[in-house]
Amino acid sequence: MSECKTKPDVPLDDDTKDSCKVVLVGKDTQNNEKLKTTLQELKITFVNSEDGLDCVQDASEWDTAFVLENFEGHVFHKLHKAETWIVGPPIIFQCAIDKKPIPQHTRPLFCTAMQGVIVCFTGFSKREEVSPLADLIHHMGGSVRKDISPKVTHLVANCIDGFKYRFAVGYGTPIMDAKWIYRVWEERNTLGVKATDEKMMQHRMPPFYKCCLCFYGFSDEEKKHMEELTIENGGTFAAVGDDECSHLVYDDQQVKDIPVNLLDNTNFYIVRGEWFWGSIQMEACADETLYEYHQKIDFNGVNGNIFLPGRNMSGSKSRKRKRLKENIAQLAADGEYDSPFKRRSTDRVSMSPNSFLDASNTPDKSDVFSESIESYKEKIPKMSPRLQVVTELLQTEKNYVGILHTVINTFKTEIEKSNQYNGAILGAQEVKLIFGNIPPIYEVHCKIRDSLSQIVDNWNEEVSVGDIFIEHAEALMKAYPPFVNFFEQTKETIAKSDKTNPRFHAFLKVCLSKPECGRQSLTELLIRPVQRLPSVSLLLNDILKHTTKDNPDYTKVEKALQVAKEVMT
Repeated sequence: MSECKTKPDVPLDDDTKDSCKVVLVGKDTQNNEKLKTTLQELKITFVNSEDGLDCVQDASEWDTAFVLENFEGHVFHKLHKAETWIVGPPIIFQCAIDKKPIPQHTRPLFCTAMQGVIVCFTGFSKREEVSPLADLIHHMGGSVRKDISPKVTHLVANCIDGFKYRFAVGYGTPIMDAKWIYRVWEERNTLGVKATDEKMMQHRMPPFYKCCLCFYGFSDEEKKHMEELTIENGGTFAAVGDDECSHLVYDDQQVKDIPVNLLDNTNFYIVRGEWFWGSIQMEACADETLYEYHQKIDFNGVNGNIFLPGRNMSGSKSRKRKRLKENIAQLAADGEYDSPFKRRSTDRVSMSPNSFLDASNTPDKSDVFSESIESYKEKIPKMSPRLQVVTELLQTEKNYVGILHTVINTFKTEIEKSNQYNGAILGAQEVKLIFGNIPPIYEVHCKIRDSLSQIVDNWNEEVSVGDIFIEHAEALMKAYPPFVNFFEQTKETIAKSDKTNPRFHAFLKVCLSKPECGRQSLTELLIRPVQRLPSVSLLLNDILKHTTKDNPDYTKVEKALQVAKEVMT
């Protein structure tokens, strides 16, 4: 006997006569006392029905919502096929909390855990793999798009390559494993749960998903560490030469040439170690083409580099590449080809403007100055002893400012960028502890560098070097103590973050390979402010020795020395 035609459990009154009617479908739903109590509090009419089908004809007249505990089985599918308005109990509970009417959807809506989420899929070869996932997204209030765009909030992937994957990485769109959808669905009855909650977002697609990595040229200790991280990040590892290898990762700081027998196999990528650490840093597979090995080729005496493309090269492409090499070699032999690989004698390797780092352990000395002391000697052949020391002070100041520039721009700025994939690498508190006291030091030394540069360019023996440091005494006094006094805490914060934050650890590894860092760690770079003032004091002492007592600058250099000592004290 149908229960849909019986007297409603809650009679209609003036406040509810225009509201919707609810049908509780199935025993599980009808036994939900919390649900019935909530409906009564909302003054919503509800009736019971075994399968809801006897109420379908009245649905349009009554504006009827069918409530089901389970969105599966023949009852659910029949009601869905009949295009009825289907909701889950969490929708009713949430409406009571928000004091809003039951939302009307053309699709069944169990909860709103994915409300506002727009999903795109990639890497799934069969439609039947995607359909159940798309249904769950719709049941939780989310949307699905065929094509990826900036409007897509999450990419659900079954691969780590392809246009959609690269697009998502470029736009910072989270790339999720299909387990993410199932995990959110498991929590569908939990009020307030969201697909974007931190515990849900842990189900990202790991960067080395379905990858088998081989490591070449690394020390045993480093190799073991990288193998452990490979497993943690969804991949596997094998010995060099293994048929399962998808990526051969090599240490470009140690390895200059890859053995020919490895180059003959084009079924895997050959990438620098920076690719490995970059992938871990952003928690997504980095674009291999940006890190591929450049093979050195000798075309009958024409030396140069050629790009090795990645894996999955077809036989026809390999043959075309072979023919291309043969043709280029022949042309070069005939003298009719100016090879793009040929290095001309006038070519120079460009140097990063920030490559001012120390090549030795001597503080503030460098063999990579943008302008060397020798260049000044060429400009001013007869340099006085006093000018020689002032020039050295200027060059070490330029070197030091370059180091601070690297710390701020290569490290601090990149770490705190919120628009990079997966957001900032460190929290604001850690960034403040590590870098907070560097900008004031950088600013004052930029001014000192510029002032020194001006007096060297317009040199005369009466010019005052001491005035520069006297003028900036107050700024130096404010800038240095906060940094030096908390330097041990800074080192501890770096060490702790390095151990507990995989993205930060990977970021530091990436930076080690950058030319502006000179293969020096962040801690090694940050010790420079501790060393700088003693170095300045020594140079000021030398300037004083080469300044006559009748020179107006003599007493000023003495005062400048006192300033440096006071700051250090």
